[in-house]
Formats: sequence, C-alpha cells, structure tokens
Amino acid sequence: MMKSKMKIVFAILFLFGVCAHAQNKQLDTVIVKNIGTYNVTISDAKKITESPVNDDTAKVETSFKYSITSKKQHTSFSPDTLKSPKMVNEPLKRLYKYYAKVGFGNYTTPYGELFFNNLRSKDLMYGVHLKHLSSTATLGGKGFSGFSDNEVNLYGKKYIRKHTVSVNSDYIRNVVHSYGYDTTATDFENNFTANFFQNFIFGATVQSHFQDSSSIHHKINAKYFNLIDNHAATENNIFVGADVYTYYSGQKFNISSFVDFYNNRLAFDTTNISLIKIGPSVSLNGKKLRASVGIDLFIETGDKESFHFYPNLEVNYNVIDNIIIPYAGINGGMKRNSYRSLYNENPFITEKASKQNTDTKFNLYAGMRGSLSANTVYNTWASYSKVNNMHFFVNNYSEVLQNRFNVIYDTVTVINLHGELGYTKREKIAVYIKGDYFKYNLTNEIRAWHKPQMQITFSANYNLKDKILVNVDVIVIGKQLATLLPGQTSTLLFNELKGVTDVNLGLEYRYNKKLSGFIRLNNLGMFRYERWQKYPTQRFNFMLGVTAAF
Repeated sequence: MMKSKMKIVFAILFLFGVCAHAQNKQLDTVIVKNIGTYNVTISDAKKITESPVNDDTAKVETSFKYSITSKKQHTSFSPDTLKSPKMVNEPLKRLYKYYAKVGFGNYTTPYGELFFNNLRSKDLMYGVHLKHLSSTATLGGKGFSGFSDNEVNLYGKKYIRKHTVSVNSDYIRNVVHSYGYDTTATDFENNFTANFFQNFIFGATVQSHFQDSSSIHHKINAKYFNLIDNHAATENNIFVGADVYTYYSGQKFNISSFVDFYNNRLAFDTTNISLIKIGPSVSLNGKKLRASVGIDLFIETGDKESFHFYPNLEVNYNVIDNIIIPYAGINGGMKRNSYRSLYNENPFITEKASKQNTDTKFNLYAGMRGSLSANTVYNTWASYSKVNNMHFFVNNYSEVLQNRFNVIYDTVTVINLHGELGYTKREKIAVYIKGDYFKYNLTNEIRAWHKPQMQITFSANYNLKDKILVNVDVIVIGKQLATLLPGQTSTLLFNELKGVTDVNLGLEYRYNKKLSGFIRLNNLGMFRYERWQKYPTQRFNFMLGVTAAF
C-alpha cells in the first residue's frame, strides 16, 4: 500500500515537472498513465471577472475664490489723420451743338439733315431738326416717280422739381406722284399725278417722377395735328391721354384713358368721330408669377354711338432666372383708320378713301421669351384674333389712270406666328432678326389684298474700334395678291405680286470725332418688285455723303 502511494506521489511530481518544463519548451503530447485504481482529476479553474475598485468614502470639497483688480493703462498713441477719399469722374465727352449729314445718290437724289441741340444742362433741353430727301427718278414705261420729303421739328424738355414738361412742334410735307400707269398709251404732266400731304403737329406732355411708390404717378399728354392735301381734303385730330398709377401692398394699380377726336372734310362732305377709352387694371407681382388683370371700355361716337368691352389679361411665369418665361394672355381694342395713318402706309390712296374704326374683338396669344445668354434674347408667340373692319387696299378703277387705291374693310380671323432673336456684344456687334407668318380667313373678300403672308427682317451692325461702322439690312417679303385689272382675259380673280429679298449695305468711316464719310447701297439684288400693284420700285441705288459735328 505504501508502495502504491509512493508511485502516485512520484507520478504527480513527474507531471508537475513536465508542466514546468513545458513553460520553456512546448510538448506535442503528454501521456499520463494511472497505475492502479486511483483516478486523477484536475478541477476547472474559475476566473474572477471583477476589477479592483478603490472606493474612498471620504469626500474633500475644495473652494476657490479669486478677484481681478482693473487698472487703466495710459498710452501716448494718437492715430494719424486720414484724408477723405475722392471719386475720380470719367472725363465728359465733348458735345457739339450742330450735327449735319449731306449726301447725293443716283436717280438725282439729294439728301440733307441738320440737328441743333443745347449743351449739357441740369434742367433744360431743346433742339431743332431739319430734313430733306427727294428724287427725280423716272422708271421705264411708267410715269414720273419723283418724291420729296421735308421735315422741321422743334422740341424742348424742362425739368421742374418732380415733373418733366415736354413740348414739340412739327411741320411735315410729303410729295409723291401716282406713276403707276403705262406711258406708252398716254402721258401726263407731273403736276397731274402729284399728291402732297402737309402736316402741322403740336404736342405737350407732363410726366411725374416721384420716388415714393405710393404716390399718384401720372403721365398726361395732348396732341393736335392738321393734315391738308392738294385734293381739297382736310383732317384735324385732337388727342388727350392720361395714365395714372400707384402701388399698394406691392401691387400696381393703373388707369389708362384717352379721348381721340377726328374731323374730316372733303369738298362736299364733313364727318366727326370720337373714340374714348377707359382702362383700369391691376398688376400682381410674385417672386416668379406675374399677372395683369384689367378691362378696356371703348366708346365710339359719330354716326352711331356704341360701347365696346375688351378683356385685358396676361400671365407670365419666370421659370429660370429670366432664361425661360412662358406667357399667355387675351386683349382687344379699337383703332381709328385715319387719312393720315392710311397714307403713311400707302401714299397712293385717294382722298375719298373710306375711314373706319378697326375693332379687334379679341386677340388670344401665348408665347415664350427670355435670354439664351448674357448677350442673346429671344421672344416667340402664336396668336389667334378676330377683327372687324380690317382694312385692305384695292385699285380705284373709277379714276382716269385707275392707279390710286381705295380702302375696303372685312371681318377677318388671323393666325400669326412670330419670332425674334437679338444679340449684342458691348457696343461692337448688334444683330436682330424678326419673322412673321400670317394666315387670313375672310368673310366677304376672296383674298387679303396686299397683305403678304410672310415677312422677315434682318439687321446687323458692326463697330470696328469706333472707326469703321458697317450696317446690313435684309428685308424679305412674301408674295402678295391684288385685285384683277379690268379687261384682263384670265380665269384668275387676282394678280400675284412676286415676293422679294431686298438687301441693303451701309458703310461709314470716321476720320475723326468731327468728320466722317458714308456710303449707302440699296437693293443689292437689283430686283424691281411691286409693293403696290402697278408701282415697281427702283432697282439698285446708292448714296455718298459726309457727316460733320461742330
């Protein structure tokens, strides 16, 4: 028994020896043999998971008290005196009281203009403008086609505290000849085909300039003109208009009104007619959405009295920083077709031409405008309108030469597609293009006489170091239709006037600030086209001239 115990002791000591040796050298395998019936076991170790903590129950509170004793430190520093800054103004350009243009062209075409203005003034501006342009041209197979345009314009503007008073007085005399007849059959003296129109115009305007938006801002203007021709026709017009507006809660309230009176006299007839308009409106301005809502009342007096109401609504939305602004609206109105407005459009009308009011019942439109870049702007729209008494020019066959025009009227619906694009780069380059397409649906007439379906205008200006100036104008007019001439053996009920492309070029060379020379080349394509039936235009023509400031 003793021996067995000793063996067990030696075995345990050997095991501890092996384990101790394993701390220095790792053994792959340890084999323990149990001799006898005694079972050797090693109890599992328990790890104490708690960390020691020093928990001192004695708490010591420390209190700190401190104070700061302020003391002013005297210094001997004194800042230097600064000089007040001065703004250096840009040197003012020298102004000249007089500016003159003189030129001469083929077809015996003299030209002259003279401008006179006072120099810089804080409260007064006045000036005079004189102009003459004439020609003694005779086109092959046609009558004498000379013309003469003369103008005298006097104007002035006075600044009185918060108002500006403007006045003007004009004399305009235009002479044209009804040269649209065949000289191979007969010919007439120049005086027989002459038509002259003499205008006296007087006007005055008073406009406010208040800084306070809540003030009653206003613009009042009055005008009188007298027209006399060489066929015993006279037209007098008195116009008085007023626009008044103010702002309330950031919104604009406006009233636009006028009285437009016409007196027309022929050898055996006198007519008087007036148009009166009152148009209140309010403009609503948001961050992106803007709207204008109003209504226009027109009162027509004369042979009959009538009242007409027209909507006046427009809405636009600034989608992206003035780059894309879609808009839509509806409006309408009434316009007088006076003797003066008709001959300004077509100088070959008769003094007996009918003068009526064009009544645009409504004009519905939608479009988009904005800027493609800092230098490029655009505007495009489509409109649909209904117009009563739209005017058209047709040949007057009751006269000897049958070459002057009457005015007829019809109820029309018009579709108009419009687009325009402009580009400017400082003061060097300016390019502008505009195009219109029209479609007319008439009630009584079979065609829209002398109304082209398509018109395109293009203009470009280039300034090379303020020394050489170049100007290009291109005018494209689509074909037009005119009433059929009597006696013409044709199954057609109208004549087709061909369309044309008119290209004009202008060059100016500035020798110095006072003196320059210019050349103007017109109708470079040398087309002879008829804007009015029987009236072909001049082919290529040019003008050379000089300008001077003094």
